[in-house]
Amino acid sequence: MPEQGITIQGIGRHRGRFSQVRIYLGKFFRMFIYQNDWKVLPMAAVIGALVGMVVQPNMFVTMEGTLFGGFALSCVCIWNGCFNSIQVVCRERGIVKREHRSGMHISSYVVAHMIYQAFLCLTQTALLTLVCQRIGVHFPREGFLTGFFIVDFALSIFLVTYASDMLGLFISSFVRSTTTAMTIMPFLLIFQLIFSGGFFSLPEWSQPLTDVTISRYGLRSIAALGDYNSLPSVTAWNTLTKMKDTEVTKTLTVDDVKHLLQNDVIRARLRGVASPQGLTMEDVADVLLSSGMLEQFSGESYDLHVQLGEVMEAIGEEKVQEYVSEATRLASNSEAYAHTERNILYCWVMLAVFSLAFAAMATVSLEFIDKDKR
Repeated sequence: MPEQGITIQGIGRHRGRFSQVRIYLGKFFRMFIYQNDWKVLPMAAVIGALVGMVVQPNMFVTMEGTLFGGFALSCVCIWNGCFNSIQVVCRERGIVKREHRSGMHISSYVVAHMIYQAFLCLTQTALLTLVCQRIGVHFPREGFLTGFFIVDFALSIFLVTYASDMLGLFISSFVRSTTTAMTIMPFLLIFQLIFSGGFFSLPEWSQPLTDVTISRYGLRSIAALGDYNSLPSVTAWNTLTKMKDTEVTKTLTVDDVKHLLQNDVIRARLRGVASPQGLTMEDVADVLLSSGMLEQFSGESYDLHVQLGEVMEAIGEEKVQEYVSEATRLASNSEAYAHTERNILYCWVMLAVFSLAFAAMATVSLEFIDKDKR
């Protein structure tokens, strides 16, 4: 390969770590141009567009839409990051081994990869953010930390992508072939997605696994930026409206009727209904309650057959919707998605820690490349 001679010759003349970083950066960018490594960029844009079209109607609009959208975008970022780097070391493992013996510093090689992969991740982040904006994802106007929501959002996307990229770099540093790397990748993605801790109900024993997944902090940061806890919840109400034609059978006693006529919500509805004699239905209810007429039938019961939609109409559909939406919103609130500076910064710091940790592990792994018996 042409790159082999250029790189080895450069290493022979440059023993300094910074000089070697520069040499390898030049090599990686030439590979980006001449060996079609740039193809990861349009692929990221296409995947982002497909996912953006799915999440666009409800992301940052409802609780459910924000959670699903955050999960989907985290999946895209993890895919992009891992795919960027999971083959970059193992495909030239023999070259790295020879150059290490010729004086290459492993730390320089890894740092050059970190800088180059950061360039790829930044470009993918810009493309993904632009695509989501063009498709019509509802971005809030004001950001929480930087003042611009789109900047905060892009920073979360970049950190998730870069942490995944460094994870791919680490895996590529110890596997022996690209075939093995691509075999590991699906299992890696499945692990990240299942143990994200926000989209699937997981048993308590899995919490330690959830704590070390990139997807967990990516999902949390996106949901927290979108102020998840303040958004309306629509799943319960949508389900209820689909059941309007469902017939409900209820056995009512006269005592139950008395309690209903004394209910403040029911009385408010009766107050707005006039009888032919000029009285309101609330007045009629008062007559029934005060005259003792209902006492004559005490203990008797009657089967009531009514459609759920009729009950909602009697109470007031808007009031039912308001109550159900607010109740489900409060029940769905989560401290993990709190719209606080501490929460968002914590997620960002953890993603940065993952990135540095995986890069460090890749360095340690490659330090033993001379013992490779292949």
